[in-house]
Amino acid sequence: MLSYEGGRFQAIFQHSAVSLWEEDISALQTVIESLRARGIIDMRRYTEEHLEFLREAARLITVIDVNEATLTQYEVADRR
Repeated sequence: MLSYEGGRFQAIFQHSAVSLWEEDISALQTVIESLRARGIIDMRRYTEEHLEFLREAARLITVIDVNEATLTQYEVADRR
């Protein structure tokens, strides 16, 4: 994973004119790997047949940081 701590990458992330989100998908990746281990390889078909999986998948994604353009777009004052 790229680290945005300090320096040039942090400045590019924070001051980009477009909305950028840094997300942790490791928990979702673990679940997907367990599905593959059970022999499920067609994720499109699996999600069509198990719509609840999509809700669970969304809950497993954690937002780590967003940039200033995102705060402006969603009209919020800070990241809390």
